[in-house]
Amino acid sequence: MNGGAWVMEKYIIKFLAVNSRGVIARLSALIARKGFNIESFCAGHHIKDGESSIVITFSGSEGDVQQAVAQMSKLINIISAEYYHEKDVVQRELLLVKLKNVSGVKEKAQALGGRLMKEYSGFVDFEFVDKPNSIEKNVAELKKNFTVIDISRSGNNAI
Repeated sequence: MNGGAWVMEKYIIKFLAVNSRGVIARLSALIARKGFNIESFCAGHHIKDGESSIVITFSGSEGDVQQAVAQMSKLINIISAEYYHEKDVVQRELLLVKLKNVSGVKEKAQALGGRLMKEYSGFVDFEFVDKPNSIEKNVAELKKNFTVIDISRSGNNAI
């Protein structure tokens, strides 16, 4: 508590898990029971065959996060669980965006750090890789100035 109010900050929990059915469902259920809202979720294969790295981003107090990590560490198939404050890790998110191809769209997207992936009749696809807050700003800027047809976001990844 800080001055009588709970301090809600953004935390990243990184899990190493056995790659098996139900692991993600059990993690999600536990987080939901704690009353946290998952802001971002990213999972993929890890170094060893049969292991996955899972990165979950959400807001809460440090005490709540510590308690959640302790409980999650006890789940079957969780090898390790660690949490970090968002300031203490390198974070990146991938954004793929399809835009209507109009005058200035390529230049603006590239000025925002986008990389042209594909150009075809009436549309362009761009890739952005950046910090999550920069991705949010880029999406807002593109929506404000152009016709966004579709987006796909990877979720926040951290190391």
